[in-house]
Amino acid sequence: MRLDPQSLPLAEFAGRLCWSLGQETIHGEPPWLSIRLIPGFPGCNPAIADAGIVWDVLELFESARRPGAYQVLNCDCGYPPDAEIEAPVFVSHPDADTVIWEIDALALAHTLTPEWAGRHGFVRLVFSREAYEHDICAMLDAIRGAGSPELPVGELAPDVGGMALDRALALDCELFGTHEPIEPPGTLLEFGFFGSNLLLINGKPDSGWPVRLFPCWSVYAAFRNWLGFVSRGFAVAISLDDETAGMDFSASMADAVKNHFFLLRESERAACDLAGNDLASLMKAALNEGNAAPGVAVAYYSCICPAVSD
Repeated sequence: MRLDPQSLPLAEFAGRLCWSLGQETIHGEPPWLSIRLIPGFPGCNPAIADAGIVWDVLELFESARRPGAYQVLNCDCGYPPDAEIEAPVFVSHPDADTVIWEIDALALAHTLTPEWAGRHGFVRLVFSREAYEHDICAMLDAIRGAGSPELPVGELAPDVGGMALDRALALDCELFGTHEPIEPPGTLLEFGFFGSNLLLINGKPDSGWPVRLFPCWSVYAAFRNWLGFVSRGFAVAISLDDETAGMDFSASMADAVKNHFFLLRESERAACDLAGNDLASLMKAALNEGNAAPGVAVAYYSCICPAVSD
């Protein structure tokens, strides 16, 4: 199903970050505490804790300083798909006093109340920046105040690299006075199919997933539509599904190119390029909003991928 990047939100709420502190005693020698911040926000699933979903305070902190896409809602193990979280939250700063979230209702269904979860579209939360920053600082104070000399805190979830607690304790709320753009002025972003990459930044292949740069759901929807015309080589047969009878996928499955992108149907090349240009246009508009990334250029390279079907 194609997404409509111009869709209005399914719902819009005045945002506020709420939480409760969860803790578990780890019976080591000596014992210690593992703690987590259990999320709450308008439109939040009241059973979110049962799904193993937590606030990632490190991501929250960065989202206050720079627009973009953030894994502010994460699995307590640190791997979002384990809690069926399939996309980040898209964060924009339309003006100096406001922070906006756009939450994909399908990709983050377990975080939302049933009336919004699982629908095509997004839920928007509009925060006062002052309250947003205050709530993040209060979370950090709760982390600093947890535990005791007899039962100290040894872990903050999610903690993939083993340093989340130390990094959280080192955060300084004074940094909220310095805001940064997604990319510095003069940066050139070029979308296209460059072998196994989708983005060039100042002419160099970007190995990261471009979604991290998206400050709003509309850009994500345009990106998803564009990717709907292609597949990586190793998944071509799956993507074409019932059209595969008698087709030879040896070229797309070769080890040297199995992670490269292939156009699924030659007849859709023009439509693919139209979707790619829509993506670049929406990305440019999003970067020009507020202080997201003024002075950043966005371009699209026409699709030159080989097609695997007529």
